[in-house]
Amino acid sequence: MAETAEVRRKAQALLDSLIDARAMSEAHLASSSERDHLCALTGRSSLDNAIESTRRMIATLDRHIEMVSAAVGPGK
Repeated sequence: MAETAEVRRKAQALLDSLIDARAMSEAHLASSSERDHLCALTGRSSLDNAIESTRRMIATLDRHIEMVSAAVGPGK
């Protein structure tokens, strides 16, 4: 369980850094009058896709942690 909690913590740190990177990328694109070609084609940037994937991974880890906690019982 401790390993899963550590992976979850690292996934949250990754999510936070991806969100920061997206903000920096959007600011850079806006200031340079450039555009994200993937976003123009699909409506989502590669960072948007990475953020969504990481959020799904965190949700899966949270469900796993809840299931293990319920199986072990409180205080164990």
